[in-house]
Amino acid sequence: MTFSALIEPSSADSVAAYSRSVVRSAIYGTHADTRQSRRAGGLEQPSVGPAERIRGGPTTVRDSAASSHGGEPNGMLKWETIERARIAEGSEFVLARHGDDWVVRVDQRVLMSSRTYDSEIALAEHALDWVDNAKTVLVGGLGLGYTLRAVLDRVSEDSVVTVAELVPELVEWNRKHLGDLNEHPLDDPRCDVVIDDVFDVIKRSTRKFDVILLDVDNGPQALAQAKNQRLYGDAGVRACHAALQSAGIIVVWSAGPSARYERTLRRGAFDVQVVRVAARAGARAKHVLFRARRCPTR
Repeated sequence: MTFSALIEPSSADSVAAYSRSVVRSAIYGTHADTRQSRRAGGLEQPSVGPAERIRGGPTTVRDSAASSHGGEPNGMLKWETIERARIAEGSEFVLARHGDDWVVRVDQRVLMSSRTYDSEIALAEHALDWVDNAKTVLVGGLGLGYTLRAVLDRVSEDSVVTVAELVPELVEWNRKHLGDLNEHPLDDPRCDVVIDDVFDVIKRSTRKFDVILLDVDNGPQALAQAKNQRLYGDAGVRACHAALQSAGIIVVWSAGPSARYERTLRRGAFDVQVVRVAARAGARAKHVLFRARRCPTR
């Protein structure tokens, strides 16, 4: 992904940064890119920078160590492997923790982290602040549950939130280990989990959703192979248009700007806004949200 313009190499956000595209390549056959990661990136290295608050947890690595060892600080606390899973393509998923910090890695590279999630919450906020009383929401990609939690906190008691996640082990780990990060969102009766490619879920849906949220790979501007490109090309945009209710909303997370995708959305009968959001609170690194409202087919 093209991320160098968005992040300072010396900042805390780029510690041990590798490309998330490399990880996705191992899983889904997407293009391998060796530039900087959208989230934590790289091998797990505990932050030694300013204190960061994790939801419901300690504020620093030293505090994490103390909470995990009966109050005895331990600056040398190591990452602990909690779960492993070998997926069909041969790559290994690993769930690991360091005190109250969690990561999911694939082949020793971090795919997602509990330390960097603000833009995932913003994904939900910028969608649901733009629509009144959303009754049906599709979340493409479960991650560690931050976007899902933000959606559930903002919709009504009679809403239905569908989560499309391709990797079943990630759903299992969210239920078994990661629920405390976000108050167990998968246990919410409004949540419906579908183990499937989000593109296929969208294709099967006609006028079903008030809101579609997509957080797939690095967004539209870093993909090279057809399997993922279909979601962000003309066919994917047409499918999203068909799956949305009248005046429905789609918001798409991206590691960086993409004039091409913005044009594709407009060509597909969407009114589009491009919003830059912080990767995490106080960070200089910016991610991009494409926020688009469905227009009548022209």
